[in-house]
Amino acid sequence: MLNLAKKLSLSEQIILIEKMIVEVKKNKSSQYSLMPIERLQSEFAKDLAEAGYKSREDILNLVREVKQEISQERHFS
Repeated sequence: MLNLAKKLSLSEQIILIEKMIVEVKKNKSSQYSLMPIERLQSEFAKDLAEAGYKSREDILNLVREVKQEISQERHFS
């Protein structure tokens, strides 16, 4: 998932994930089935590592960058 969204800004990646969550919630009764949390965590950790976020500190820095970018976008809107 992260590999496909690498060209997006961090805030755009978050918006994309939020939209995906909304769509899944809308289609609760559809053919979608929930992924086991262990698999989701494992795949997400793998995607983070492949994107270069290998340590806890790397991930914390990513979160800080996203928060800063969102804050900047709000101030310029």
